[in-house]
Amino acid sequence: MTDADIEENAEQLRAALHNHFILSHDSLRNISISQDISVSTGWPDKPPLPNPEKRKELIMMKGGDGVPGYLRCAVWISNICFLSNAQMPSYQADTNATLGKIRAIEHGWDLVTKECFPDNSDALQYQDLYPLFLQKKLTVTEEEDIRKQRDEDFGIRERLPLTKVLLCVDHMLGVNHCPLLPDIVSILLMYMPESCVYQTVREMIEHGGTKFVTSTQLDYYSNCRTFGDLMKRFYPKTAKEMTEIGALSPIGLEPIFNRFFIPILPFRYVMRIMDFFTLEGQTVIFRFGVALLAIYKKQLKSMNLRDTQSWWKQLKDFTHDSKFDFDEVIRIAYGAWGNVHRKRCRFPKQKFLDRRNVRNQKWARSQIELSGQEPIRPIGFISSEESTPFVLAKDSIKRAHIAEWLPRTFQDTKIDCIYSTNVHGRTLERFYTHCAKAKHTLILIEVLDNNSIIGAFATDKWHKSSSVYGDGGCFLFSLHPEARYYPWSPGTIGSTDTDETDALLEQFMMSTSRYISMGGSPDGSCGLRLNEDLTKGSSARSITYNNEPLAGEELLEFEVGVVEVFRFVRAIDGQPLDKIENIWSL
Repeated sequence: MTDADIEENAEQLRAALHNHFILSHDSLRNISISQDISVSTGWPDKPPLPNPEKRKELIMMKGGDGVPGYLRCAVWISNICFLSNAQMPSYQADTNATLGKIRAIEHGWDLVTKECFPDNSDALQYQDLYPLFLQKKLTVTEEEDIRKQRDEDFGIRERLPLTKVLLCVDHMLGVNHCPLLPDIVSILLMYMPESCVYQTVREMIEHGGTKFVTSTQLDYYSNCRTFGDLMKRFYPKTAKEMTEIGALSPIGLEPIFNRFFIPILPFRYVMRIMDFFTLEGQTVIFRFGVALLAIYKKQLKSMNLRDTQSWWKQLKDFTHDSKFDFDEVIRIAYGAWGNVHRKRCRFPKQKFLDRRNVRNQKWARSQIELSGQEPIRPIGFISSEESTPFVLAKDSIKRAHIAEWLPRTFQDTKIDCIYSTNVHGRTLERFYTHCAKAKHTLILIEVLDNNSIIGAFATDKWHKSSSVYGDGGCFLFSLHPEARYYPWSPGTIGSTDTDETDALLEQFMMSTSRYISMGGSPDGSCGLRLNEDLTKGSSARSITYNNEPLAGEELLEFEVGVVEVFRFVRAIDGQPLDKIENIWSL
């Protein structure tokens, strides 16, 4: 057989493997999962999967069981990849869930485990002490009680698989506060090998942003406050009673936002919610949380319950009763809200929740005890013969301000200059070329007219586009001579906005062959704009970021000096934090 024949056979084998899904496997409890494939479910036994809307219909099917057990590994991977990457076609997301990718997935997991556990015995040493991703300090006994409760809930006999994945996530992905994560990982391990679970969680955190999980205590508190706002909007009397007993506080909402409904619902229904969660993200937690309370609000209020524990215990009794109808919960979660005495309305879109979370961050900050936290350290930088030299971020005070403004998931990163007008030339084409592989970027701009330094943080890859892109994680700032930070500010707009101002509110990033800009205003000005040869810029007040003119009130247009763009790399190994390349490939 010639080398050409061998290569042809290998290519045929690779093609064949891409036609078969990775079947589900219980790595958490070592329980067998039926691999019987039934066409009556409407789910295919090989790629491609139905489009996302059709998947939702199948999951919602009355009397059904959601995604078949044997397919959950593949469908959950595909769902999460598709939602995390707006530019990824659905067929590529499906491909990531096939046997053709398993070698790359396992190779990546092998590299991660060798980094985290240099010796094979290292994982065994910590197998009973996996991280809980809680920012508050607990005693050893309190932590172990939480782990024992999870063992009981999931029927865990051996913690090692869960420990390995969570320690690797803690070591490699820089998650700060995510109490939901141990339960999400446990659920994934019920249907996936460890390698797929780690890669799936990495996809959620690095590419999914806040679509799936919160990674800071601030975001967690904001989510809880937003859930309370929804209850007050739809069911004000129930919300009032829950508030009085503390059931709408961050601690009171732990059964939903910490434990993913596990203390409330039978396990088979938790899995149904997980089917929706992988498809739509954490919006699902809000939907089902409100829906469950909507069904039993009258009964709960009539019992005159006096504490949070009694409230959730009684709800658990309702959901474990033989008369409980989960299809009714789904119907309410995806139907109309309110009652006959008030105008009925649909559940708010993700855009509403994002805006509300931003508004609630001020409240969240007031609730978090900051006195015990370490002061913010300046973000580090990469300096080597291979790296691009830079000048605007050398000063440690400037880098301390940047570190303070960045999301907490970036606290263990360094900045690495990928574009500089001093090195690569002064054109947008060069800018796009050098920024093409970085999803999150930091831009620093020298203003020649007054020697100030201004900039922006972008949450999506810079590219030519006729549409607005990015999200509410973007922000603008002035760095020198005065440091000021301007995050997305949906709270500045009321409920009576016109479609025009509503669109301007989300003008996060725009980029064409003629300019790049961030932030919009009714008069056509931008929060920040650079022209096609990066020699002239402008900055005015914008609705999007509620910012002052970055270069000063008297300098709405200015001459541009040095422009530098930085990506973020992990401090531990110098690897890019969020490569645009498919992380499911070798």
